[in-house]
Amino acid sequence: MSFGPFTSPNPYTAGALDGTATSLLIPANTLTNYNTSYNAGIAFFRYTSGSNSAAVYLEFAYLESGTQFTVNTINTNIVSSPFSLSDPLLADGFSFTVNSAANQTFTIECTSNLNSTAWQMFVTTNSASGTLRIRDPRINTNNSFYYRAVSGP
Repeated sequence: MSFGPFTSPNPYTAGALDGTATSLLIPANTLTNYNTSYNAGIAFFRYTSGSNSAAVYLEFAYLESGTQFTVNTINTNIVSSPFSLSDPLLADGFSFTVNSAANQTFTIECTSNLNSTAWQMFVTTNSASGTLRIRDPRINTNNSFYYRAVSGP
């Protein structure tokens, strides 16, 4: 298999695909050009050879099959940082501030019962600056909500 800066080991060398592999690991930090499309290809080879005992003739059979495809990379090298929920305010609903790493995607979940394992998604968002004010107007109809921030969508 070969694409961009990555090539799998050649057949019959250490680490080569042995014909029974169902996956291939590309080492971390190999594809460092984010938002890039790489043209890739994989080929499968099989051959056999032989000769008669007097070595009068030699036989050789060879079969190859291959395909081409595209590998698209994205930047997932965003380090998650702990969240803090602060500055609660009860006015025109309930609001609070979420502090996170800049551009970190997070989901605010809520529940009305801390004994429940069923948290509901309230909003998924991010903040360019790392500080975002969240407002929940439902407090007017339900005065007991608990909130948490979870990394990612």
